[in-house]
Amino acid sequence: MPVISIYSTDSGIRQQLSEQFAALAREGPEMIRSVTYSSFSAFLSSGRENPRRILLLAQTGASSVELISTAVEECPHNQVVWLSDLDFGLFSYRLEVAYFGFLPSSREALSTALRNCQRDRRRKANAPP
Repeated sequence: MPVISIYSTDSGIRQQLSEQFAALAREGPEMIRSVTYSSFSAFLSSGRENPRRILLLAQTGASSVELISTAVEECPHNQVVWLSDLDFGLFSYRLEVAYFGFLPSSREALSTALRNCQRDRRRKANAPP
């Protein structure tokens, strides 16, 4: 069962994403659980403690660049999803995030993000040491 840690400074965004993942869980064959965080340090701790957890950062503005860089650096074994209102697609590619998308997000985009995370996890597991 994928567990998704969601961080955003905006409580509305956290609530919306949590509801979208709950809807995906009801509609799909796979169980999905999401946990929201209003504290960035608690969000990072969730990734450090469980490297199989998917970290989803949903942040508006340019401050998300520093946050996502920190998340990727401090939690290198986690799959990372980045949602922003600005186009950081090239930067997300350089950081090797599993999925970059725009806010507001849709269930279809979140479903694609989960598929990308599963594909990346299999690719990393099969990579030579």
